[in-house]
Amino acid sequence: MLTAREAADFLNVSLTWIYRDAPKLGLTGYKFGRGKNAKLRFEYSEVMKWLEQQKIR
Repeated sequence: MLTAREAADFLNVSLTWIYRDAPKLGLTGYKFGRGKNAKLRFEYSEVMKWLEQQKIR
């Protein structure tokens, strides 16, 4: 599992993009906890699958 920051670094995007825009574009993560202390995590395989779908053909 990747943290939100690790996912942002891996995709070369901002942490804000991960929280605000990624879910709108189909990259969803797992939320652990509640409220402000909730941690967002992403499965590496799902990030790679999403990335593959973003290819320009």
